[in-house]
Parts: sequence; C-alpha cells; structure tokens
Amino acid sequence: MVGYLLKKVFANVWNNIVPFFIFNIFSILFGIIFLYNFYLFGQNAAVFLFLLFVLMFIYTVYDSGQFNAIYEWTQGRRGSINELAIGCKRNFRHAAFLYLLRVLMLILVSYIIPSAKSLGGFMLIPAFILSWVVIFVSMALNYYMPLYQEVSSDSSFVTTKKSFIVLFDNFGFSFILALLNTVFSILSLVTLGLIPGASFLQLMNMEATEILMLKYDYLKNHPEAAGRKISMSELIAYEIDKENYL
Repeated sequence: MVGYLLKKVFANVWNNIVPFFIFNIFSILFGIIFLYNFYLFGQNAAVFLFLLFVLMFIYTVYDSGQFNAIYEWTQGRRGSINELAIGCKRNFRHAAFLYLLRVLMLILVSYIIPSAKSLGGFMLIPAFILSWVVIFVSMALNYYMPLYQEVSSDSSFVTTKKSFIVLFDNFGFSFILALLNTVFSILSLVTLGLIPGASFLQLMNMEATEILMLKYDYLKNHPEAAGRKISMSELIAYEIDKENYL
C-alpha cells in the first residue's frame, strides 16, 4: 500500500521535475523570510508575531494555489505557475479558513497547552485532551485541500467535515500517512526544504486522498460490497484495472 502510494508520488515528481523544484524553492523563500523576521524582530514579540501571522496567511494562500497545480499532476496534466495563480484566487476562502485553523493550533501548541501543563494537577487533563485534539486536527488537515480539489463546490465547513470523516473512516491509513508526513518533513529540514520539500508532501497527501477516494468510487460502482471491509489491495487492483481500461 505504502509502496504503491510512493510509486505514484515519485512518478509524478519525475514527470513534473522542473515545476516541482520551482515550487520547493518558493517554499524555501518563505522559510528564509521567516528566519529574517525572527532575526530582525525576535526581541520585539509584538512586531514578530504580527509579521509571523501575516506571513502565515500569505503562505497559506500560496499553499492552496500550489495544491491546484499539484492536483493537475495527479490527473496526468501539466500544472505549473499558471495553475498556481488560478488556485490562489479560486481557493482563497478555503485558504482563509485553513489559516484560522493553523493559527488556532499554533496558539494551542505554543501557549495554551504548555501553560496548562505547567499548572499541573487537574489542568493536566485539558492539556492532554487538547494535545490529542491538535493531533487529530493535524491528521484531518492532510485531506483538507486535496478533498477541496476533488469537490471545489463544497464550503470550508463541508470540506472540514469530510476531512474528519475520511480520517476516522480510514484511521489506519491516515496514521501511516501522518508518519510519512513526519518522516519526509524531517528529511526536508535536513536538505533545507529542497528535497523532498513541501511539494512532495502536498503531492503525497493528494495521491493518498485519491487512493482513498477509490474506496467510495468502488462502493458506488459495487453496491453489493457495502457493509464489508474492503482491502487496500482490492482498491489498488480496481485502480489499475481502471487505468488499463482508460
């Protein structure tokens, strides 16, 4: 299963190698701006946080546009700068909602949860609960923009709801995907964001969502399978049959 996912991801990277590196370089530039902001205003918390939140918003909008280009890759089309620009405009509302979620999680992780833990005693309970909330939200957000690319007519709340449905309906796979995101994020830090980089993570989440959508596509075309457990190997075989048919 993981092998099939990574095979599809690497194949798309190879087929779109030039825009892949261009997008990664764009993401690196955002990282450089963040570090420069910290260098200049690290001692001035108000200015640093204000610029940080502005940078997060700009990056989230850019991130949503890049998903549009990467979605084109998964459909066998050439997604480049033009699709990125189109995506930034079309996905703006979803990006704004995603930004609010990211800010909320940042506040929880950097301030509220540590503060609750430092108080000890009874406050360890809400700290524990909020920690798991952050984990589950982070896992669900791996599907947020990919699901919106699949159905762009959905509202932000509908896409968020679908993200959690997909998460808990496919928790084992979602857990593996979260681990892969963690591993490749660490590798990206080692290479300063160049390889595999943000584009690779987005592509992996997009392909993972595409694979999971096979389950619902399969059930739609095979209603007799409703109620029984469908193996991922069965879905992959179904996808291969579809690709050969097309």
